[in-house]
Amino acid sequence: MNAYVNIAEIDQQEMGRMRDPMYLKPETNFPAICRHPAVEALRAQELAKYDREYFSTHYWREDLPGLTGNHGLSYDDPDHKLRFAFIYETLVAPQTAKHLLDVGCGTGLLLLEALEHGIDAWGIDCSSVAKNIFIESAPREVWNRFDIASAASLPFDSSSFDLLVCMDVLEHLPVFDFVTAIQELCRVSSDKIVCSINVDNPYDYHPTILSRQSWVALFESVGGVIYDISKTEELNRRVKLRYPEYDIFFFRRK
Repeated sequence: MNAYVNIAEIDQQEMGRMRDPMYLKPETNFPAICRHPAVEALRAQELAKYDREYFSTHYWREDLPGLTGNHGLSYDDPDHKLRFAFIYETLVAPQTAKHLLDVGCGTGLLLLEALEHGIDAWGIDCSSVAKNIFIESAPREVWNRFDIASAASLPFDSSSFDLLVCMDVLEHLPVFDFVTAIQELCRVSSDKIVCSINVDNPYDYHPTILSRQSWVALFESVGGVIYDISKTEELNRRVKLRYPEYDIFFFRRK
């Protein structure tokens, strides 16, 4: 039995049914539903998880001394600098980007790497705690490069960045935000999108776990981008030699 559900195919079937006079129903105002007080309360509850304790004990837990993370992996990199230097050299540098946005940048370590290498880089994260940690270690002149914002509502013009990076973020979003977040990622991108999306480790901080095929179908259907399979496979081979927990996706604007 095939466990994968083709979302795009289901959407086409649904649209066909909605055109049937026997199936007519009022349009659902999804943006309004996402602003409903009950949904806002759930969103605030999720956001509250990302406190100091999260960033000190759960954020890339496998880097912390004596602890293991996904797949039982363990590294000795308590400040995560080796991890993000590797990610920069492997995923960012080869793209020769001029303008980069790191969506869900956490404490800004990849953002700092990009800035230090001369890229016009910006980062956003929904957590004010993450920005406070960034400010504690980053030079004052780059503090404004980190915005507090939701991935589902990016404060940038369309096609602003030739490289958009989103590392292990979408699985953290609740169901009522991740589709809009994909639309926003694709909207502000002018060229390339590099994502890592966890597909096999559901737990308290990963409320949304989908198959690789489902994520690809969502990006292509609601984001209007192209999934570059050969580039994805190339980047996965490179990254997994060092960090097998990553699941890389590479998309291009049409």
